[in-house]
Amino acid sequence: MRIVISGGAGFLGTRLARKLLDRGTLTDANGRVREISSLTLLDVAEPAAFADPRVRAVAGDLADPAVIARAVTPDTDTVFHLAAVVSGQAEADFDIGMRVNLDATRALLERCRELSHEPPHRHRLAAGADAENFARGNLLLQALKRRDHRRVARAADGAGDLGEAHR
Repeated sequence: MRIVISGGAGFLGTRLARKLLDRGTLTDANGRVREISSLTLLDVAEPAAFADPRVRAVAGDLADPAVIARAVTPDTDTVFHLAAVVSGQAEADFDIGMRVNLDATRALLERCRELSHEPPHRHRLAAGADAENFARGNLLLQALKRRDHRRVARAADGAGDLGEAHR
């Protein structure tokens, strides 16, 4: 299984990476427990060194589709989207908040949508650190695949029916 963590050099991203590497397996989108063969840490800066051959780093502008494409390759199974500019910094610098929180998220979702047509691949996206964000991320992916822009807007603002994420 190939996993990508955006925000992989950050506080949560590095901890998640270490936990996944220690665990060694993860359940895929089809419900199968699979061995983790590769873990890509995507961020604006290189992460601290990992002494594990399964880890690779991709550094660059997360809103740049070329950077996203280097990290999220056709064999990617799961994406943990943890890259974010939190409220204080986003309020102080609105443009960077929009670039990371909106543009980078959109670029990542677009990349997953581009790759979703390649059977038997089903991607799993976990956005943020809680179940509601995980479900909302699945809603966004489903809506993007169907090009249903009303549902994209509803899922993005949290107004969507989170129960739909499991269909």
